[in-house]
Amino acid sequence: MLALLGGTAVAQPRLPPEPDEPAVTPAPAKPQSGLRLAGIVTGAIGLATVGTGIYLGVTASAKADDLTDSPVWNQDLYDDGKIADRNAKILLGVGGAAVIGGVVMYVLGHRAASETGVAVMPARGGATLVWSCEL
Repeated sequence: MLALLGGTAVAQPRLPPEPDEPAVTPAPAKPQSGLRLAGIVTGAIGLATVGTGIYLGVTASAKADDLTDSPVWNQDLYDDGKIADRNAKILLGVGGAAVIGGVVMYVLGHRAASETGVAVMPARGGATLVWSCEL
């Protein structure tokens, strides 16, 4: 703020707000909404990985059946079945872990976003207790 004093501009300091006026601050964003989103994405990727593992397991089983029904030994069919079986087990384990991790992240993000808060604010002649929660 500028004031004119004898033809010269003089800067005047801005006064602080009255103590009984609460300072307006915007509501903070939910702190863990990113964790919930990460949990959803991780869980979805885990489900897709489990689905791929199931597909490979069915493929390995079909190759084993074909090898059993064949009158002639086929080493390539045997190798393909073993590879599909190994990959199925790996994908089922990794996918299951990703689904569990996604659920844990989602639950932790949901809990942290709905926590209650207590604060003490100074006021004229004393203090004010503020309590907030999310229902």
